[in-house]
Amino acid sequence: PNEITDIISSLREPALQQVVTAGIGFVHGGMVDSDWECVTNLYKEGALRILVCPADLCWRLREVAHLVVIMGTETFDGRERRYVDYPIA
Repeated sequence: PNEITDIISSLREPALQQVVTAGIGFVHGGMVDSDWECVTNLYKEGALRILVCPADLCWRLREVAHLVVIMGTETFDGRERRYVDYPIA
């Protein structure tokens, strides 16, 4: 619809503009707040069927999901100089 076209043109990140047309969105730490809010609102409204986010930001999202895929559950700990699993709790 025309409303979606207006929303897409307001997004500042070009890669995001491309994937939103396919019903996919993503968020990341360097994203401008207006894009973050727009993507999460589109997901809440059902306009986006898939939302991709890095593990460190998934706790910031308060959205309901039918399926959650967790990848890359390890991070490098510089003090221990080894990869460690993300804590579950």
